This record gives sequence, C-alpha cells and structure tokens, in this order.
Amino acid sequence: MKHKLPVHPILFCIFPVLFLYAQNATEMELGDLILPLLLICASTVALTVVIGLLLRSLMKGALLSTVIVFLFFSFGHAVKIIPEFTHQMAESVFGPSLLVLITFIVIIYLTSRIISRTRRDLGSATACLNWLGTLLVIFQVVHIGLTVVPRQSNPANTDETKIWTENAGRTATAPQNSYPDIYYIVLDGYGRSDILREIFAFDNSDFIDRLRQLGFYVADSSYANYPQTISSLGASLNMAYVDDLGSFLRTSGDRVPLMNKLQKNAVVKYLREAGYVVVSFESGYSATKMKEADTVLSPDWSSSEYQNILLSTTPLPLFAESRQSPFFQHRQRIRYIMDKLAVLSGMNFPKFVFAHVVSPHPPFVFDADGSPVRPKREWSLNDGSHLIKDSLDRIEYIDGYRRQITHMTQVILETVTEILEVSGDNPPVIILQSDHGPGSGLNWYYARQTNLRERLSILNAYYIPGLQPGVIYDEITPVNTFRIVLNKCFGANLDLLPDKHFYASWNQPYTFQPVSKLLGGSAYEHLLKQYSYLCPDTVAAEELLEPVQYDARINDENIHFMCEAGLCIAFNFKQRTSRFEVSIDYDDDYEFQFRAGQKVLAVDTVRHRWIKAKGIRIDTVLVPQDASKHGFDNIVIYPSGGNGWYAIGHLMPI
Repeated sequence: MKHKLPVHPILFCIFPVLFLYAQNATEMELGDLILPLLLICASTVALTVVIGLLLRSLMKGALLSTVIVFLFFSFGHAVKIIPEFTHQMAESVFGPSLLVLITFIVIIYLTSRIISRTRRDLGSATACLNWLGTLLVIFQVVHIGLTVVPRQSNPANTDETKIWTENAGRTATAPQNSYPDIYYIVLDGYGRSDILREIFAFDNSDFIDRLRQLGFYVADSSYANYPQTISSLGASLNMAYVDDLGSFLRTSGDRVPLMNKLQKNAVVKYLREAGYVVVSFESGYSATKMKEADTVLSPDWSSSEYQNILLSTTPLPLFAESRQSPFFQHRQRIRYIMDKLAVLSGMNFPKFVFAHVVSPHPPFVFDADGSPVRPKREWSLNDGSHLIKDSLDRIEYIDGYRRQITHMTQVILETVTEILEVSGDNPPVIILQSDHGPGSGLNWYYARQTNLRERLSILNAYYIPGLQPGVIYDEITPVNTFRIVLNKCFGANLDLLPDKHFYASWNQPYTFQPVSKLLGGSAYEHLLKQYSYLCPDTVAAEELLEPVQYDARINDENIHFMCEAGLCIAFNFKQRTSRFEVSIDYDDDYEFQFRAGQKVLAVDTVRHRWIKAKGIRIDTVLVPQDASKHGFDNIVIYPSGGNGWYAIGHLMPI
C-alpha cells in the first residue's frame, strides 16, 4: 500500500465538473465539458506537485490537494444554504460568502497542520480515496450517458422539418443588391405593455409610440407560442411549431435535440442560399449560440453558460469582480450587442443579424439608469419559480425587473433609431420581439399555478418597409414572423399558420398543454377580477366531441386541465340538449353552470365516484329543465372538491 499511486486529487476535481454537467446535461452539449476538464485537471496536478514538494511527500500533497479541491468546489453550495445576512465591517461587507471563505481557510490551515505532522502510513487512506473518487466519477459518467446516449438515436436529430417540404423549389428571385438587411433582435422576457403596467407598474407607452413614429407595426395583442426560450425561438426561426420539427419524445427532458433545430434553422438556411451573410452574437446562453452563423461576435472575454455556473460553485467570483465575474461578463455582452448592432448596418452586403439579448430576463444586473447591480446570490440564468424559490421573493423580482427593463427600453430605442439612421437609402427589416414574457408568476411545474397572461404576453414589433397594411395583425405570434418576411422580401408563398399557444413544464418541455388565445379576452373578464391566475386552457365545444379512452391518464395529450378558476366552454349556437356525456378526473367533484352569456340559468353537480383504475372516468351531466328550455350558449365548469388536479377529457351531447 506504500506505493499506491495517489490519483484521487484528479478524480475529486473531475467529479464536480461531471456532477454539474450531469445536472444540466439536458440543456448542454458534451463538448462543453472539454475546456473546463482540461484546465481543472492541469491546475490540480500542478497544485498536488507543489504541495507534495513542500511537504516532501507526494501522498501528503495529494491528500491536502483533495481537501482543497473538495472545499473549492463546495464553496458555492455552502453559501447557498446559509440564510442571507449582511454586516458592515470598515469598507467591506461581511455576509455568507465571506463567512464560508474564512471557515474554509481555517479548515485548510488546520488540515495542513495535521497532514504535515502525521507519521502514519497514508497508503490505506490513499487507496480508499482512490476508490471513492473512482466510484463518484463512474456514477456521474453513467448519469451523463443515460442522457447523452438516447440523444444520438432520437429521430428528432435527423428528421427534416415540414418547412423544407413547404419551401421546396422556392428560392429568392430578386437581385442581391436589393436585398434588405434583416435584424432579428430578441429581448428575452420583455413583456407586453398592458402586462408591464398591470404587474410591474411600468409604463412604456412612450417607447411604443416612438417605435410607431419610426415606422414599426407594434402588435398590441401578441402572445408567445411557448413559455420557454428554446421552444419559442425554435418555432420562430423554423417557421413551424415544435411538434412539426421532429419526433420528440414527449416525456423527455432533453432539450439538446431541439437546440440543434434552433441552431440549424430554416430561416438561416433559406437566407444563406439567397446569398446572405449570417451574423450572430454570443448571448451567454448555449442554446442560442448560432453554430451555422458565418460570424459570431463577442467581447474579448466571454465564458459559456456552463462555465459561469461552474465558476459560481467556487470562491473565484469573490476575487474576480472585474473581467472574470459572470455578472460583469453578462453586462458586457448586453452592452456589446447594443453597441455593435448599428455598426453592422454600415457594412455593404446583405446580412441576417441574430441578436439574442438576455435582458430584461434575470439576472438583474442593471439599475434603471444603467449602472451596475450586483445580485445577492450566485450566478444563474434561472427565472420563475426556479429563481423566486431559491434566491429572491416575488416583490424583489418585480423591483429588479422594473429597474432593468427601464434601462433596456431606453437602450434598445437608441439602438434601432441608430440602425435606421445608418442604413440610409437601403432600409432594413427589423424584428424586435421577445421570446416570452416575464416570470414573476411562472411556476415551472404547474400550469394552473402560472400567470399565463404574464408569461406569454410579449413585445412584438415589425419594421418591414413596403409591407401592405393588414398583413401584420395585432394577434400575430412569432411562428409567423419569418413567413411574412420571406413572402415580402423574396416572393415566397408561405401560408400563415394558426396562432397557437402552449404551456410546458420544465421537466417535460415537449409535453405541450394548449392555452387559449382568449387569455385576456372579454369572456374571462369576470374570472380575471376574482383570480390572480387564469386557467391553462379554454376549449371550444367542437374540440371536445371525441371521447377519450376510459381510464386515460391525467397527462394524456387529449386531457384539458383546469384550475380553481374553472373552465368555460363556449358554443357557437344555443344548446337545448338535456344530457351530456363527460369524462373527468375520477376523484373530484365538479359544478356545471349552464349560462346564456353571463347569466346563470341552472346548475348541476357531478360528484366523484371511486373507481378501481385511477384516471379519467365517464359520467353523465343532466341539464336542468330551465337551461334546456331557454337554451344556453356556454358552460362554466368549476371544481368543487378534490385533490387539486382537475381535468376534463370531453363533453358530448347525448
């Protein structure tokens, strides 16, 4: 055992890198591991050799190195579990980070004293640590493999999207010198004007008015197609809904196949074949790093999302508040994009510019005047319940968002104004759009606990010179954006798709729950006054005529969820039937209100019935005589008792 090779420092430095990747493997590609592993392994080997020379024992050096490596990568996790506090000490602030740092330094000092003075044979300890490190690494490799290996056989990686069939044989015919520059500027999480006033007490009407004066069409009633960036931009840049982009496994949490569709998208392929140069910016979010771009612009120093998360687990950000700080880099990326966009417009060749600006989306790194803000906790791009649960409360979210959007609104107005001025006689196409709305009321796991109006309401503004009035409309969604652009600029003949909206949880990004575009419609004003959150779906009667299978599971794709606010089913004409067949959750009670407009004519209650097989049960709703006699044009269904999971499969007259 005396000559056992101490490899455990390398194993223990590899483990946290693999562990962190394993936790985020569904959002990142395997190549993101290479650079961090090389740097960390080289640093650990150097540290072990230096300490071994100082202690005159390689085993002692390896043992102390393992302790240092373990504490180094545990720093961020330790800070996270300590309640936030601050204490002013001279010119510095004493808080959780400094407390953990001092504690770890003391531990390292005491451990080094013990190790340097020991005369025991360290062979057994070395062997145990070698084995423990090996097991930890193997567990993470297996975990990563369970995510990465199925990815290679996923049909979504090879299927062509429907848009290619639709575009077959359609190429641009106009001369290249007449092609306009096309700017697609995505302001991540920028909400629609009414939502900003209602929730964040922020009035951007001057901004909207100025855009209109510049020639933009601002869609006042626009909603996103999806609540997540990857899905939303995957749909807009491929001009198709996610379900049409490939055969994604509905229960999968792996986002990488969809990331590939986003990065190798239909719009870029079309424009490159038309002779465009594709320019993209480094956003700091790996999903929107446009691999197919001819040029990717970034500041001098810009680490990846994964590298920033890894850094946040270490004490390095404490000593790198300048160029290496993730928050500093985030600010610099945003400023860099805003500065360079107008510069590009002065270059005399047709170009498609894609700029994903991760703001006003968290983290909140700008004050209202643009001065830097240093968030209290570790770096992350989390939003919604992921962020509000771990780092700040809803009031802090609203305040940070309001200050950041104040600055971003001013900056983006200056940017688009400058682009138009520099472009001169060859006006560009500018799409100023958000991928989704804010997340102060977003629950990543339950649609019924999400403020869907907030999350799906977006800024959507178009500058397309020469476009005929009426082509763009107030309810347009991003999936139709480039269908309109290609039709106008290249004579394509792409039909517009129906404007649809979906919710998907974080763990199952391909399990889409339809959300009615009547989210803010007059039919639900009475519900809006009573409830903070809207029900996740509003279903037209004709969509409910097909019965679901008995015992269908709650998460089946043809099951429509509802929340405590209820579900309104509107008919196209007055109904006078006396009975309905309905499939509803087996263990809940439901109240059926039969209405003419807003007037309640009669009420019937369907009680729960315990069945052997859990899921959806078939039942009968008796229409009271008053309702069937006078006729009713809508039914409101309220859950009146149950376990909090409310669902309906179909409603059919019998």
